Amino acid sequence: MMESSKKSFKYEEWVDIFKGILIIFVVIGHGYYYSINSVIFWFHMPEVQQKS
Repeated sequence: MMESSKKSFKYEEWVDIFKGILIIFVVIGHGYYYSINSVIFWFHMPEVQQKS
């Protein structure tokens, strides 16, 4: 018989916490809170401008 190809891994709780924080940032970033948006946009990816 073939062996199972599942790999065991350690569950890291901090990853879920970090993802939750980032989701909150996305929700706030789509709101109209200028002072908070200016902080969030420090980490925002810049837009790629198309060459014309």
